[in-house]
Amino acid sequence: MKKNILLVVLIFTGVRADVSALELKKIYPFSTSLPGNILRFHFLFDEPVLSGDAASALRFTTADGKELHQIFLESPTELWNQDRTLLTVYLNPARIKQPLSAFRKNGPHFLPGDQITLNIDQRFRNNEGKLISDSYTYSFTVEKPVRGRPSPRQWKISTPEAGSRAMLMINFPVSMDLFTLKYGLNLVKGGQPMEGVIFQSRDGKAWGFRPDTPWQKVAYQIIVDRRIEDVCGNTLSGAFEWIPSDRVNRGQSENLFLTFSPGGQDFHST
Repeated sequence: MKKNILLVVLIFTGVRADVSALELKKIYPFSTSLPGNILRFHFLFDEPVLSGDAASALRFTTADGKELHQIFLESPTELWNQDRTLLTVYLNPARIKQPLSAFRKNGPHFLPGDQITLNIDQRFRNNEGKLISDSYTYSFTVEKPVRGRPSPRQWKISTPEAGSRAMLMINFPVSMDLFTLKYGLNLVKGGQPMEGVIFQSRDGKAWGFRPDTPWQKVAYQIIVDRRIEDVCGNTLSGAFEWIPSDRVNRGQSENLFLTFSPGGQDFHST
């Protein structure tokens, strides 16, 4: 499949003069290219944010500067984490799922090959009323929609050597949602959770684990929660937009178990 590639542009359009001003730290997923049916974006701030400004602070524009409308899911409340530093914004699923009338009438949000810019203006405020320090823009190229569920058979898993503390790495062919990966991938040895440091790439295409103690030449398991999602909302249990070829075993367990031994190349799943 041919992919369009465009260098990401993250522009800081001002200089932060006030150290007490609010700051946008990260955007997820952060990638040069994203599927046309991406479901949501996450915005991480450096301190608690007042609610109510997200809908007016975020805009999508095309390469010629045209603003796109009816993009976001309308909701009476904004989706913040408990300490109000992480905002999740959903795109309107009625223009993602093909059978729905809004999709048939207006088409999808984005088309493959489009260059889209997400504009974040300075309307976000912290609890003291301070505005966000700068305006930001984030540009990406639109790829073909991803409508099937993720398959662990397509994951590239690099096993470390026994006796080392090298990182176990999993590379995904499609960007995964980082916040479902946080609870959805766990490493165990002999049934006991392992202690270590987790790495996740901002584009959602890589996950790693570095243990606190060296790997042993024994069997380890990666416990995969079937509810983990890619950035389009597809889970291991089923696609966000159901398709006739997506046959799901309703009797399957909630978790998938990937077993490996350090230094070995053989994986098997249960």
